[in-house]
Amino acid sequence: MNAGLTDEALKYLALALSLDPNHYRSLNLRGLALLMRGSLTEAAASFEKCVQLAPAFSDGYNNLGTVLQEKSDAAGAEAAFRRAFEIDANYNASFNLAKILYQQGKLDEALDYVQRSIRKFPVPFWPITCRGSSWNRRTSSMRPSPATRPPSILSPTSPTFCSIRRSPTTRKTITKKQNP
Repeated sequence: MNAGLTDEALKYLALALSLDPNHYRSLNLRGLALLMRGSLTEAAASFEKCVQLAPAFSDGYNNLGTVLQEKSDAAGAEAAFRRAFEIDANYNASFNLAKILYQQGKLDEALDYVQRSIRKFPVPFWPITCRGSSWNRRTSSMRPSPATRPPSILSPTSPTFCSIRRSPTTRKTITKKQNP
C-alpha cells in the first residue's frame, strides 16, 4: 500500500479474508487500503468488523475514528478515538483526540490527553508539539518556555502541523531547519 499499489493490496487482502474472514488484522489493513482509495463507507465497515472481532485492538478503533472524521461524524470519531486511547494510550488516537478537543476549545482536556501520552511514551515529537500549542493557547501566552518554543509555533489546525509525520527522519529535518 505504501508503494501506491492499493488495488493490488486489496486483491491479496481479499484472498487472505477468503481463507479467514475473521482475521482482524487483515480487516484493519483492508480498511486502510479502502480509506486510501477514498471508499469511506466500505472502510468504516471493515474497521467496525475489525473492532467487533478484536475489541482490545486500539489501532482498529483509531482507524475507525479517522474514517468517521472523514465522513463528518465528529461524535462517532471522538468516541472511537477515546476508546482507542482507553485501551493502551494509543499515540495516534491521543493525537486525533487532542486535535478534536483543541478545535472544540476544550484545551485543558486536550492538554491532559497529550500529557498522559507523553508520560507513558516520552519519545514522540507530536505530543510535545501539541502540548506546547495547547498550553500556549490555554494560557493566552505568546512566550512559550524554552523547552516547547520550537514546536509551540505550530497549531494542531495548521496544515504544517497536520502533515508532520512522526518519524525520526522528520524530527532530524525539522531540527536541521530550526538550527541551520
